[in-house]
Amino acid sequence: MRAIPLTRASQLIDAAAALEDMGFSPERVLRRAGLPPWHFCEPDDLIPYRDYHIFMQYAARATGTETFGLRAAASKSFESIGTFGTVVARSLTVNHLLGTVCRVIPCHNSGSSFWLAEDGDGLWLCRRPVEIFDAGRRQTEQYALMQMIKAVRLGAGPGWVPARIALLSDPQPALDETKALAGAEIRYRQEATAIAIPRAMLARAIGRRPDNAGASDKKLLGRLNGTAPASDFAGSVRQVAGTLLREGTPQIETVAEIAGLPVRSLQRRLRAEGHSYSGLVGQARYLAARDLLQGSEIKITEIALDVGYSDAAHFNRAFRRWAGITPREFRRQRLYA
Repeated sequence: MRAIPLTRASQLIDAAAALEDMGFSPERVLRRAGLPPWHFCEPDDLIPYRDYHIFMQYAARATGTETFGLRAAASKSFESIGTFGTVVARSLTVNHLLGTVCRVIPCHNSGSSFWLAEDGDGLWLCRRPVEIFDAGRRQTEQYALMQMIKAVRLGAGPGWVPARIALLSDPQPALDETKALAGAEIRYRQEATAIAIPRAMLARAIGRRPDNAGASDKKLLGRLNGTAPASDFAGSVRQVAGTLLREGTPQIETVAEIAGLPVRSLQRRLRAEGHSYSGLVGQARYLAARDLLQGSEIKITEIALDVGYSDAAHFNRAFRRWAGITPREFRRQRLYA
C-alpha cells in the first residue's frame, strides 16, 4: 500500500495565523472539522495532507472568504514555511531558486509535485497534486499559487505578479478581482497550477548569502532529507504517530481514520509489511526522544513524559532496547562527539 500523503505543518500554521488575524479561533475551526490541534505543531512537523485540505475548507467557510488560501499564504514571509523556505531563500538566482524548489519539494510535501516547463519567453513553474482531495481544493491551490509567486518575488521584488497564471480549478470570480493578482491573465481548468516567469528574470540575484552558507545549507538539506515524508506506508504511519505524540499517546483509531482504513485493515497492512502499530509508536517515541536528548537540555524525566512514558524507568528500558545505551549515556556521547 502506498504511503499516506504528508506535508509540513507550516502550511496549516500559516492558515491558523491568518484566521486569528481575521478574528476567528483556529481551535474552534479544527474542532468543527474533527481534526487534531495541528496548529500547535512545529513548522517542520509532518501532518496528513488530507487534514490540511479539510482545515482550509472549514477555514474558508468560517470566514466567508472565497480567497482565504491566497490570504493565508500572503500573510507570512516565504521563510515562514520552515526549513524548506530557508533553503529556497538562500538560492543564488531566480533560476537557481526554481530548480531548488523542484528538487527539494519532495522533502517538504509528498502531496504534490513541481516541475519546470520551457516556454518561448521563459519558464513555467508547475505544480500538480499527487492525489486529488475534494475538500479545500480551491483554497489549497490558492495557497500554493501565492507561495510560488512569493518565491519568485525573492528575486523579482515584492510587487511582482506573473503575467500568466494557470489553475486546475473552475473559474473563480473572486480570484479574478483580487488586487494581489491584478494584471495577471488567469486560465482555469488547466492541467496544472503554473506561473509564467520571463527569461530575462531568471538571472536576477536573490540576495547576499551568509559567509558560512555552504556548510549551513548542507546542514539544512540534511535535516530536510532526514525528516522527509516517508515513501512507504509503515513509515508514514510512524511519522503521523510521531507528530501526534505532542497530544499524548497516538490512538490507533485516529491514525486509521487518517489512513482511510478500518482499524483491523490498518493492522493487517502493517503486518504485511512486517510491522505492528505499537512497534511503530515505539519507534516514533525513540526518534522524538533522541532529538530532544541531543537538541535540548530538558531533564530526562521530562523527556520521558513528553514522549508518552509514565515514568523515567519505563523510558530508560525502552530507550536502551532501541539504542543499546541509556538516555543519559546517549546525551553524554552526543555532548562530547
